[in-house]
This record gives sequence, C-alpha cells and structure tokens, in this order.
Amino acid sequence: MRTWGLGVFVFCLLCCPTSAQDAQKAIAEIKTLSKRMEKEGTEETVSDFFGGWQKRRYFATEVKYDVKKTDSLIAPFTAEVSWMPAAYITQKYTSKKQAEKAALPKKPNISKVQWHAKFRYEDAKWVLQDVWWYDPMTGKRNAHSKLQSEKDPIMDWWLALGGKPSPKGQN
Repeated sequence: MRTWGLGVFVFCLLCCPTSAQDAQKAIAEIKTLSKRMEKEGTEETVSDFFGGWQKRRYFATEVKYDVKKTDSLIAPFTAEVSWMPAAYITQKYTSKKQAEKAALPKKPNISKVQWHAKFRYEDAKWVLQDVWWYDPMTGKRNAHSKLQSEKDPIMDWWLALGGKPSPKGQN
C-alpha cells in the first residue's frame, strides 16, 4: 500500500506540470527584485579591501533577467539576472573612522564590468545560488562561490540579494 501511495504521488507530480500561474508569479518576483536592485542597491559598507579604507555602495543599472523552466520538481525555474553597477566609492583613507565619516560621492562611477546572479525557484521563492562579475576587457571573472575575502564587493551584492553571511573564518 505504501509503494502504491508513493507511485500516485509521483504520477501526480509528473502529470501536473508547473502552472502558468506559478510561472507568472516567479517572473513577477524577479521583476520586483530587479527594481529593488536599481532603487535600493547594496548597503553602505566600509572596508579596506582595495588597500585603504573606503566607504562604498552600489546600485544596479541596465538590469536584465532571464527565467527558464527546468525539469526539476524541487526547483521548477531558474533565473539569471545581469546588471551594470553604479558604484559610489569614497577616496581611500588611512583609518576606518575617517572612511565612516566620509560622504559618498554624488555621482557614481559606472563600470564596464558586468555583474550576474543565479537563482533557483524553490518553495515558491527565489533562492540565490551565486553572484559573479565578468570583465570583457580582461576576460577575468570572480564569483561568490570562489570568494577569497569577505571584504570583496561581491559580498555586498550577495547580501543584498538574499545570500547569508559566511560563518566566521569561512569564505
């Protein structure tokens, strides 16, 4: 009897594909996320990652997204979001206190480095899988999944998009 019940459950899952309503909800949520990236961006961060203390905050521009249906029952959709960053970064200071007091510039630096985030749609919500940037001029790529330092700006976007901080001492 137990095997039969499991068989019916699997049959129902396979014969009842993700509805168009589910797809519309998933797409609407990615649109909302994209608008939030443009409007709210990342939190202000003070770090010595670039060889001196600086305050920084990023906003997304030129946001694009692509949602794809998968054959997974657990994660019926994936999405990739790409954007260009508008970076508000202060000059370098010798102390953290100086950088904390500094005002962010009024005009952003628009980078040529494209950023990306990959999501899976699980339990009716988008779950962040990775964040990375790619520089077409140099061919360099760096990702959260290969992060060397918690001070890296990748972490700013990781947290802004719903990623969890790493346990202390781990990257």
